[in-house]
Amino acid sequence: MALTRNEDVGLELGVGLIVFGVGLMANGFRDTFRARKAQDTVRARAATAPQGSVEMEGYAWPAQGALLALCADGRRAVCRALELQRRISSGRGRRRWSTFHREVHAVPFLLVDESGAALVAPAPTDLGASLRARETPWKEASAEARERYFRAAGLQSTEPGLFGPTLRFVERRILAGAPVHAHGSFSTPQARLTARPAEGAEQFWSKVKLLMTSAAHRVGMLDRDRNGTVSEAEAEEVMSAGAVVWMRQAASGGGGRGGGGGARRTVPPAVSGPPAHPAVQALSGPPAVGLPQIHGVLVAAPGVPLVLSDCHEEHLIRRLRWGGLKVVAGAVMAAAGAALLANELGMA
Repeated sequence: MALTRNEDVGLELGVGLIVFGVGLMANGFRDTFRARKAQDTVRARAATAPQGSVEMEGYAWPAQGALLALCADGRRAVCRALELQRRISSGRGRRRWSTFHREVHAVPFLLVDESGAALVAPAPTDLGASLRARETPWKEASAEARERYFRAAGLQSTEPGLFGPTLRFVERRILAGAPVHAHGSFSTPQARLTARPAEGAEQFWSKVKLLMTSAAHRVGMLDRDRNGTVSEAEAEEVMSAGAVVWMRQAASGGGGRGGGGGARRTVPPAVSGPPAHPAVQALSGPPAVGLPQIHGVLVAAPGVPLVLSDCHEEHLIRRLRWGGLKVVAGAVMAAAGAALLANELGMA
């Protein structure tokens, strides 16, 4: 028996509800598992981390010689997965986002805590769903990002008003200086590690030690709206802006080890980022003496995936707190879709 148009729409809706519901359930189970694992796993410090599966938390810093990725908002990231998407029509007047350009910047970086540092070595596949996806319309992207990517987008102009509604950046990233939470396999190589922190690490480490050992200092340095708590955005914004300043100062001979020399060095293009955030003034002060020692390497291993998050555990738990509700909502949607599908097939 031929299906009527209404029955055809009913079948599409039923199948769509089932597919979306099952996807939402899977997403909810994943979030619930990640939140539970983060809460149940004892965090290790870089200097005393055991060999094998560990969870670590600190702030990201580039290794010496590593390039930083340019993000859509003009900030610099130690790791970043980028998709350029175009809004296209896909039948029956529907529109969807289609990815036409991808880039992955996955290079080793340092996770710095109050005890020292661990060298994190991600693979391109490690920059996935565990990092928050950030969407930036083309017209809201920085002029530098539009200039960098307009040829990849096949455009003839970088003007923000043009192509604004039809193009966007989708990024998953860990900014230089920003909080990072990681779970993976930790090991201390027998051979001496040759990696070193990028310039500016002395001043950066002095702030990290204050942030991770004193709650009062953490609130005072990062709480910009003075409400007594530090939000995820505040922690990322202040520390990432500070990282750019400290790298500039070190590169120009204005601070850090080797800053007393007479020759002025050129600031690398990789860190010629946006203007310093006003909150960076709260982080000013004399640098600590010495560089953070790199105590080992954190990687993926058989049975131990490398899971990176662009925030600390307290904010990660808040992100994932709706996992249970996603499971329930997904189950309801899938059940409704199955009932609708059965009803439509029975009518046919």
